[in-house]
Amino acid sequence: MMVREGAQAFVMQGDSVLFSYRGQIAEMAVRNRLPACGTQREVADAGFLLTYGADVPDLYRRLAGFVDKIFKGAKPADLPIEQPTKFELLINLKTAKALDINCAPGAARPRRRGDRIGCYLLRCMSPLLALSGHRSTSAFWSL
Repeated sequence: MMVREGAQAFVMQGDSVLFSYRGQIAEMAVRNRLPACGTQREVADAGFLLTYGADVPDLYRRLAGFVDKIFKGAKPADLPIEQPTKFELLINLKTAKALDINCAPGAARPRRRGDRIGCYLLRCMSPLLALSGHRSTSAFWSL
């Protein structure tokens, strides 16, 4: 249906049922030449083109500080609400190649792991990922 309707890409967010089928969804996306995006690292591992979201290991490290404060007697209601301060952008290079997309990560400190590039972004940095060569789109994803 997405191909029939002329979709040029799609984004999958946090649905546990869809997450269970991420491998099949990634295969369908590549087969139909649709760039697929998500918010969790595992979907890039499954074959989605890219993911962008909070760095989950960093969230768990920061969570330990809250647990420590509660064990020392702080009331949970008195603790401040926090937002993520570290984000992660992953590009699956194997999928990009299959879609004939040339990737140029626009963020500092790229790290390669097999078939993906990870760019770890600190607070207040908004990456601009310029993907060219897919249909008529020159700027595919701007976060």
